[in-house]
Amino acid sequence: MSKQSLKEIPNSITNKYQVIKQFGTGGSSAGTLLVSDRKKGQSRVLKYATWAGIGSSGIPWLRAQAARFIELKDILPKAVKDWIPNVYDIYDKNNLFYYTMQNYNHGHPLSFYYFDNPSKNINCFTNDINKILDFLSKYFYFQQKLNVPKDYIYKVHIEKIFYRLSFLLKREGIVYEKYIKNNTFRIGSRDCNDMVTFFSELMKSKNIIINDKEYLNAPFLINNYASTQTLKKLKPRFLPKYNHGDSTFRNYIKLTDRMVLIDIRGTNLPNNAPARVCIPYELGKMLRSFLLEVVRNNCFSIKISQFPNKQFNFIFNYQTQNKSVNNFFKIRSLLPSLFKRHDGLNEILINEQDWLMKSYFAEACHFLADASNRLESDMSGYQTIAYYLIGCQLLNDFNKIYF
Repeated sequence: MSKQSLKEIPNSITNKYQVIKQFGTGGSSAGTLLVSDRKKGQSRVLKYATWAGIGSSGIPWLRAQAARFIELKDILPKAVKDWIPNVYDIYDKNNLFYYTMQNYNHGHPLSFYYFDNPSKNINCFTNDINKILDFLSKYFYFQQKLNVPKDYIYKVHIEKIFYRLSFLLKREGIVYEKYIKNNTFRIGSRDCNDMVTFFSELMKSKNIIINDKEYLNAPFLINNYASTQTLKKLKPRFLPKYNHGDSTFRNYIKLTDRMVLIDIRGTNLPNNAPARVCIPYELGKMLRSFLLEVVRNNCFSIKISQFPNKQFNFIFNYQTQNKSVNNFFKIRSLLPSLFKRHDGLNEILINEQDWLMKSYFAEACHFLADASNRLESDMSGYQTIAYYLIGCQLLNDFNKIYF
């Protein structure tokens, strides 16, 4: 759940709305509330932020998001407009931005629905994923193709990873003050009173050991991808004008007859956040959805031996006795084949060489880039280190197969 209490919600919100429920934080620096308008009595979902956030995931993200929802509601065919929530009030003053949107009383975030109901047939989940791919392919990806900036891969992945990870290494700035300073960092049964020292030592280590296997550490491996030839191989052929942009499966609401897109990426974002992304970037978000939910539900354990030392040796295990965890591992293993069989994806990506390979690269990068963002809802740093280790494993596996 969110670390914020109800009394910390800005008065500009509570004066106008009665807060019914406060939702746990997502991947952004925003708060999400279920509210009722004090005058009209209507229930709405309200998203708000009081600062720029980690990597512009606060006020800039929500401002661009609300504008994108309004745009999509305008341009989509009438038959599918209900895939996009209505946006109502928008407030943008005095270091506070919020907007309210349609509330779906009987809806559930897609990945929550299946993680919380492990008895549901796996085929039902894959069918829902196919519905999402059908919608995105037909109504977003086919609309218009845009040129790709020359430095696209470097900007959206490599530079972003180093920028985000740098927050874990600094003893200054708002991220340090809010989430790191005077905060005990725990791994297994061991406490570290200085998170910055831990991550500084970790990222200096050229190799780390995870479950008795040695990996080239992420910063060193990422640097290898900065060459012109490698960036050229990973660069997409085009960017779609319309997409979801943050397409983890918790960012779709499951209703009985359709999905609803939430938490989409807007396009008017600062330079430290990509405004337009390619389809492999989006598919990488989908691939990431499964281990993301395992970590966010704390269905894992991490231990470290000889702590701290220069050769980091982690024991990193998942709760495989948990049926939801097992289901999500199975669906993740099925997803690449589902992508390859999808007619709409294959048609739009017919000239996109190695698009699945590029999606695997994006999946690994998403974990690394979002590691520091986990501090938003888990200040222990436990989920941050899990994301870091997963990203390191995936990137090493990717490198072994493709480079």
